[in-house]
Amino acid sequence: EAIDPYLYSCGDLLAAAGAEPGSPQNTLGNMMVLWSVGYMYGRLSSIDGTTVTGENFDLVRDDMVGALTSICPNVPDMPIAEFASNLANDFERALSGN
Repeated sequence: EAIDPYLYSCGDLLAAAGAEPGSPQNTLGNMMVLWSVGYMYGRLSSIDGTTVTGENFDLVRDDMVGALTSICPNVPDMPIAEFASNLANDFERALSGN
């Protein structure tokens, strides 16, 4: 079943982190991480100086997991889509020098 990153929250993602590997909750969490990574590729891959490239997929995924697990406890009600958008905005500003 499709899940909506605008409805799936940071709190949902954090709850999935402790779920049994392969469980539906764990799968949903993994899908949200991959959705977030895909969002970052869509927003940043064409910007000069970005490290969001196919060659760096593992690094981008690991960085996304780190960002989610570091920030999500502070904003458990924030939708994953909003989280990814905010993070991409921050990176876009940094890459553009603003």
